[in-house]
Amino acid sequence: MRKTHSRVGRLSKPNPYYTIFWSGLISGILDAIAACTVFYLKQGFSPGQVMKFIATGVYGPQAFQGGWVMVLTGLFLHFFIAFTIAWLYYMVFPNLRALNSKPVLSGIVYGGLIWIVMNIIIIPLTQVPPAPFDPKGVMVSIVWHMILVGLPIAIITKRAFNKN
Repeated sequence: MRKTHSRVGRLSKPNPYYTIFWSGLISGILDAIAACTVFYLKQGFSPGQVMKFIATGVYGPQAFQGGWVMVLTGLFLHFFIAFTIAWLYYMVFPNLRALNSKPVLSGIVYGGLIWIVMNIIIIPLTQVPPAPFDPKGVMVSIVWHMILVGLPIAIITKRAFNKN
């Protein structure tokens, strides 16, 4: 692993590609597993149907009529979002001391913010069909984003910065 270094405040900046790749990949996999599990238990969705649901953000309800292309489109969109979220955390990390000093709390808060931004701002701007409000489902989703998305990104990013 080749590291590039540049001084950012008091922290030496690690290779962004390595850090963002691993934090995005791990959080994306954990998020996908959680989504597939919850939607299977709640609505009987297969993993392919979950990925098609993600594709509805771009293609609307007709994404469910598509085959493997829509499954792969949903998978691509899912990981594009995961890597973007990991990139954003990586970019902010050297500028906020709390992210380094309290990575668990920072990751949990970041996961909650991810859920809020995605569900209150981003998803309503897409073609995802509206769903009825389910308080228990909302709580499950918020908790999984805190633990399985925000937390891994925070821990992986902290470790990468502190290795340098």
